Amino acid sequence: MINIEKTIAYINSVLGDNCKIEPFLPPGLPFYLEDSYQFYKADVLNAPCLFLWANESGEPPSSIEKHCQAVRKVWADGEVVYLAEVMSQQHRNRLIHHKVPFIVPGTQLYLPMLGIDLREHFRKLKNSHAKPEGMSPTAQLVILWQLLKGSMEGVNSAQMAEHLGCTRVAAARAYDEIAAFEWAQIEKIGNQKILAFDVRGRELWQLIQEHMQNPIRKTRWVIGSNSEFPGVLAGESALAKYTLMSEPEFPVYAVAANEWKGIQKTLQLDELRYPEPGCFGLQTWRYTPELLAEQACVDRLSLFLSLRHEADPRKSMAADELLEQINW
Repeated sequence: MINIEKTIAYINSVLGDNCKIEPFLPPGLPFYLEDSYQFYKADVLNAPCLFLWANESGEPPSSIEKHCQAVRKVWADGEVVYLAEVMSQQHRNRLIHHKVPFIVPGTQLYLPMLGIDLREHFRKLKNSHAKPEGMSPTAQLVILWQLLKGSMEGVNSAQMAEHLGCTRVAAARAYDEIAAFEWAQIEKIGNQKILAFDVRGRELWQLIQEHMQNPIRKTRWVIGSNSEFPGVLAGESALAKYTLMSEPEFPVYAVAANEWKGIQKTLQLDELRYPEPGCFGLQTWRYTPELLAEQACVDRLSLFLSLRHEADPRKSMAADELLEQINW
């Protein structure tokens, strides 16, 4: 139960107001809203407001927005404001994105109709996921899919598992991992979980790239017949396809790490200590590079991640050029 006295004290302290709140049930309110919320009427800086407090926490921002719109249809005397005792930062960001007024006492007061957005501190929710330090391969694939393949809106974790060729458990864990960040969240549609992003495109990339791993686990020099090699071009070979970089002396391919042993046996590849004529480089990756491949090359973003710490300035500049080619 929200502490109404605490809410009044918070509003008055940050606005220097003398706000008073009293219970109020708008006439004509749909029964489902009457059962779901408690309602309070107040004047904030002489502006009439109707506060909504949910009887059960955990409503997604999309539902809160719809409920506030439904209340406005029967109460048009002022602004409808959502109250919450605690709220995750990603939920706050999403409500702000949709300009839904809300108050979290002691934490944030967002009243856009009054030009007010006061933020104090963000409290860590109990049992919330810690923000990941390093991203798992499956979660990284999900993010890259969002950036390169288009919006994931409406794609649940089971469907994403089919896209990525992984288990449903792995995809669900990847969704939860990504939702631990401030700019993504899990929303429920029926019995399915949907991953919703508050940011997209270049902004998402700028926020997430520091958490992404180099996709390469190991690079080997191998010799054998590469005319039937099942991998896609990677490293300097892919860079030469995407930019004006010259072709390397020895071609470079990429395969998923769990495919290496089978490929080595099937093609009878011999591993070398140093490159020699007739050999090629083989990168084993944390995830399957073919999933996002473009024209038989690894995708541009994964290629950038594999080269971003490159000491050679020519390669570093070419890697930066890859980002300019993305249709954000």
